[in-house]
Amino acid sequence: MHTRTMWLIGGLLLIMLAFVALIDMPVVYGQDRAVCEDGMPEPPMGCAEDSLTAIYILQFDGYITSTVYLDTYYHETMQALVDASLGQPAKSAILLVDRSGTTPDAIYKIQDGVQTNITAQWPEMTPEVDATDGVFLGNFVWWARTQFPATRTTLSVVGHGLYVAPEMGIVPPFFASPSALSEMVGTGTSAQGLSPLPLRIGGSPDWSDVNPEPSFFSIHAASEMARIGSGNGAYPLDVIDFSQCYGASFEQFYALRNYVHMLTGAPNYTFYAPELLGAGLAALAPRQSPPEMAEALIDAYHTTLPDDEHPHVLVAVETRHLTALKARFDHLASLLYQGLSDAERTNTYRQLMQAAYAASLHYDTTACPPQDWELCPPDALVDLATFLQQLQAHFGAHTPVGGAAEESIAALQAALHAKREQHGTPWFGDHAWDFSAGAGLSLYADLGAWSDASGQVVLNGIADWYTSTVSVENPHPYAFINPALASDGITWADVLHTFWADRVDSTELCIPAFPNTQQVGDVVAIAVADPLPGTSQLNTLITPTVVFSTAASIHNPTLLITITQHSAVVFSETIYLGYREAGTHTVTATHAWHPSRSGPFALTFTCGWPQSDCRAEQRG
Repeated sequence: MHTRTMWLIGGLLLIMLAFVALIDMPVVYGQDRAVCEDGMPEPPMGCAEDSLTAIYILQFDGYITSTVYLDTYYHETMQALVDASLGQPAKSAILLVDRSGTTPDAIYKIQDGVQTNITAQWPEMTPEVDATDGVFLGNFVWWARTQFPATRTTLSVVGHGLYVAPEMGIVPPFFASPSALSEMVGTGTSAQGLSPLPLRIGGSPDWSDVNPEPSFFSIHAASEMARIGSGNGAYPLDVIDFSQCYGASFEQFYALRNYVHMLTGAPNYTFYAPELLGAGLAALAPRQSPPEMAEALIDAYHTTLPDDEHPHVLVAVETRHLTALKARFDHLASLLYQGLSDAERTNTYRQLMQAAYAASLHYDTTACPPQDWELCPPDALVDLATFLQQLQAHFGAHTPVGGAAEESIAALQAALHAKREQHGTPWFGDHAWDFSAGAGLSLYADLGAWSDASGQVVLNGIADWYTSTVSVENPHPYAFINPALASDGITWADVLHTFWADRVDSTELCIPAFPNTQQVGDVVAIAVADPLPGTSQLNTLITPTVVFSTAASIHNPTLLITITQHSAVVFSETIYLGYREAGTHTVTATHAWHPSRSGPFALTFTCGWPQSDCRAEQRG
């Protein structure tokens, strides 16, 4: 389906705004705090000195058919946090958990090795929540902070992510599974959804939340969450950590700049394993400064991930420098816009900008077939540092554009606190990824359109939302391209619009098609651990548990558990195993069987690949 050309840019703001002061003042992070977090209301019970509250939002509500069914890892994730908290009474973890299916969503407190369900303590909590609703999440964060105040507070959002995620205004009720994003918003061509959060060894498309309806966790929602959770910025959080793909973008970090001291995330794909959150909590300490906490988090994630086949880059950014960085980047954008708008310079500027784009480090967005898994044009995300460096190199260091690029580079260096990276070839691709040249902060700079089979010029589908124009499909445009926040009303969106004026036919947005498995070892079914013969009782909940062994590591295969009774299937669940090392493993179903009839039953489990010996049965 071909529709309107993108870049629907509104009229330029004609009111000139005064420059805000760009001088970064020294900052003291909470050294003047006596007991509770500076400025936060103290509850009746008071709060302990040198304490840490780590808030988590687990966006685990997904389709059971997904190969990245995060809810499968719920129990392991919670156990990792319980283990990390043991012997550390000064640390409290407060979790809002969005579960899949009919499992009620809940709130938990984990402290000193004890997990407690505290759902009933928050009046706004419901059995099914929208974990992409920024206002709801912000209210939860504020409640958690006032109920469990501490000298340090962090917030981690764990789930699936879409690059430069827009606030999408239309999600029809028939949208029951990942499919054409173009059908949802009425724009673009053959889009299929979002880019996923790969598991430790696997990955698959999915939404941030699928109940009550499929939705993405947008930049606007993240900003609203941080705004409300910080009391409109009066009480900034110490660290917000985005454990999602593409969480570290200039657009997203700028939108949250007033509500938190430090931001962490990944500009490309990130990987998830349950032990990551436990490692992160273990690395945090109440007496750390926000920059130290942010660096400790990304270092813990980096060292916990496998040493090969999982190339990644993680970054920690100090938000107090982002306003100055944005102002300098807006100045650069204004110069580029002026050159593109001048008929005598248009072609030259287009050529130089496209050359700078081509020479930059890219982050993968080309998921539409044929999928290449390369970090190169026409990927729509560039590393901000390398793009600025290439603009300076191609335009010339002593030109106005080159000088503005140099000023932006200096401001970016001030904002970057730490980076961790691992290079290599991802298990799902054939090309090596090297992040050493980049800073780890992405920018949407789709200057590399491609042509489809019919010769139509196609841009990445995010282009449809990269506009300051409010519409039904774009109810909350990115703050990053708000002309009211630019000194002369010119933003990066105006540059991209002018660059592609009358040259684009359509847009396209697709999801990566990750393989289900990388390899399969010699897997052998051993036994059914529960229910054992004679232990099942009428009207008693039974959670099936099975045991299997593997001679080599397995990469996200499936396991099917089935219970039959009186020749009828009374229970069935497909479980995605994620990554499993060689050895013996116990797997528990994510929901229980409720026997409602007396009589014999048979439980079988089989592996989701053609191996005749991967099967076991228990009768009772």
